[in-house]
Amino acid sequence: MMNRKMIARRLVKIAKLILSAQGKYVAVNDLPDGIKMALKKMRFGRRDIQVVPTSSFSVATSFEGNRAVAVTVDIRSGRVTESQQGSWGGPNPYEDKPIDRPAKINVPNKSVIIAGEMGGRGKFLRIYVNPSDLDEVILADEEDEQILTDDEIKALNIIGGIKGGYRASEFERYGLGPYSKTNPTIKSLSDKGMIKFMGGGIRITTLGRNLRR
Repeated sequence: MMNRKMIARRLVKIAKLILSAQGKYVAVNDLPDGIKMALKKMRFGRRDIQVVPTSSFSVATSFEGNRAVAVTVDIRSGRVTESQQGSWGGPNPYEDKPIDRPAKINVPNKSVIIAGEMGGRGKFLRIYVNPSDLDEVILADEEDEQILTDDEIKALNIIGGIKGGYRASEFERYGLGPYSKTNPTIKSLSDKGMIKFMGGGIRITTLGRNLRR
């Protein structure tokens, strides 16, 4: 019979298989310089972005006032080899933009495609990369080996998924104690690098975002 530690490690392996298919969040500062420059030109201001290993994908615009975008970037040189933009609000009968069609976009070798939608409703972008080129975009690490307690998982889900003003009531609801930096569960998450204290607030880190998923 497997003990709790063996079960936990098996679950970690399962989680890694899921991450390999769905991708993971990566700090923008940890990306290759060429990809960082492309994101800067697109005025992407978030501290991390989801990197998805796949050979093809589809783009769809969800918000009125936004449009689909797809920028192909050579991983090593950072050169933009193709840039596509869709119609505002998505497909319409007056414009025929290839990116608005339902066909999938193929990811070329040795390149990434930064794609999603941008506009007045915000920037929602991901990086798509061929699985064979993933190691050139994401450095291998052991960050996902961290094992969290049940209370830490609950706390991380609250911090990562709920706005600050509502977290205290959720902590009380789940019996996690006060929502404060002195809470042992919160201190433990901070020690493990899952969250970070920012002035008077608490925010989830890139590592915490991946473990939460």
